[in-house]
Amino acid sequence: MVQFHTNHSIPMGRTGTCEEIAEPIAFLADRKVSGYMTGQSINVDGGTTLQHAMATYSFDDIMKRTDL
Repeated sequence: MVQFHTNHSIPMGRTGTCEEIAEPIAFLADRKVSGYMTGQSINVDGGTTLQHAMATYSFDDIMKRTDL
């Protein structure tokens, strides 16, 4: 039941894998590729932040207009 609710509350329809969470961390830890970045927020949440930011828009309609 919890998994059903979780998957339906995330716009991507599933929780992230360990690799999907770890890759942005590895990116930030590598000073060669992220050394010039400052003051950024990287959301790795399957679109949940976007969903809340665009609460007045239909997320399903937005997703239909993309190739994702």
